[in-house]
Amino acid sequence: MKSTAAKAPVNDRVSILGIAGSLRRASYNHAALTAAQDLLPPDKSLQISDLEGLLLQSGPGERATRQS
Repeated sequence: MKSTAAKAPVNDRVSILGIAGSLRRASYNHAALTAAQDLLPPDKSLQISDLEGLLLQSGPGERATRQS
């Protein structure tokens, strides 16, 4: 028996979030993500983000610091 329910439209667009693990502006992580972004086909997108602005803590007993 075939279903008569209407099918939702399919969105084939793929969005990717790439997070650079280094805060340095000229890091290899950021350069690799930028290169990957340039190589993606038109139906794919890559948004590059980093850890800047996150509240980070280095270890037990240390105060958390905000990166800026």
